Amino acid sequence: MFEKIVVAIDGSEASEHALLAACDLSKKYESQLHLVHSPQLETVGIAVGAGAVEVSPPPEKIEAAGESVMNDAIARIEQQGCKPEKSVISKEEPATAILNEIKASDADLV
Repeated sequence: MFEKIVVAIDGSEASEHALLAACDLSKKYESQLHLVHSPQLETVGIAVGAGAVEVSPPPEKIEAAGESVMNDAIARIEQQGCKPEKSVISKEEPATAILNEIKASDADLV
């Protein structure tokens, strides 16, 4: 029924539930799992005189956060007997990253 399932993960409780549901479906239908994550770290605003400056986290911190979320997700589904066919950590906006993976994998289910 489902050959390829794309799961967007962000480390939240809701995404964990979606991930585990996708894992169950993957086992039932022998589907490929494709995980996609787009780290979105908060910026910090610093008041400087009458203005403000937005300070973004360094790229290394963003990359490390993305890898941490993805590694946790992979470990979680491996405990359930699933293995992702593909995992993508994207630098794009989340919606764009998800849509790109849907198209690239020709997903049946998101």
